[in-house]
Amino acid sequence: YRTKKNLVGLKNLAATPSDYTPITTINGQAIVNSVTGQPMTLYNLNPALVGESNVLLTNLPQLDDNAYHGVEFDAVKRMSNHWQLLAGLTIQRQKGVYCCNGTSDDALTATDNVNDPNLNINRSNNYLNNDSTYVFKVDSSYEFPLKIRSSVNFQHYTGFPFQPQGIFTGLNQNSETVILQPAGVQRLPSVNLLNVRLSREFIFNERWHVEPIVDLFNLTNGQTVISEVQTVGPNYKFSSNTINPFLARFGLRFNF
Repeated sequence: YRTKKNLVGLKNLAATPSDYTPITTINGQAIVNSVTGQPMTLYNLNPALVGESNVLLTNLPQLDDNAYHGVEFDAVKRMSNHWQLLAGLTIQRQKGVYCCNGTSDDALTATDNVNDPNLNINRSNNYLNNDSTYVFKVDSSYEFPLKIRSSVNFQHYTGFPFQPQGIFTGLNQNSETVILQPAGVQRLPSVNLLNVRLSREFIFNERWHVEPIVDLFNLTNGQTVISEVQTVGPNYKFSSNTINPFLARFGLRFNF
């Protein structure tokens, strides 16, 4: 368990929640959540306060329960009969109130405002900071005949939480970016990574050691998506980042 208290965020004191009026239509059109298909309520700012700013950086009590919970299981097989293994499974959750572009550490540079009820839509119950629910890792090594050494590293982790957002125009305050669904309701694909190393040490006159090494990263060449465009629009869910493709690296190590 890990938590942080007295986290900070931004409030625009020039416009309080009472200065916003709930609306269900814009220009005669019903406001609809484009992800869920359900009607939405947005909030129009008092026209006299549009553009007014008196931003306060302060502690936000609603962030005090943004805690991490996790349990980890490890299994170890020590070196015997030319092989060893270390395996670990972590079951974890970091969940709470989304703030300041994801973390209060960004509060000084963020454009968030907890006094804006539009920005508070779906702010609660988010999975935070790329939380992966399950993380499984295996490290193993084996020595083949002729002193050829091998090692295998395998990682599996649950896909990162995805947080759809929509931009709504036609409000008194021009436009608002609203969270359409809490992060974690949708997730990106789970990631599986397999890395392999082969090496063989040669010893000359007990002083000179030469070791050719072959590293094979992402052996299966999985092109798993780890980031997508979250804003609804023409590029919605367009892949913006994937894990690195298969890579082979050849090296030569000298010890003397």
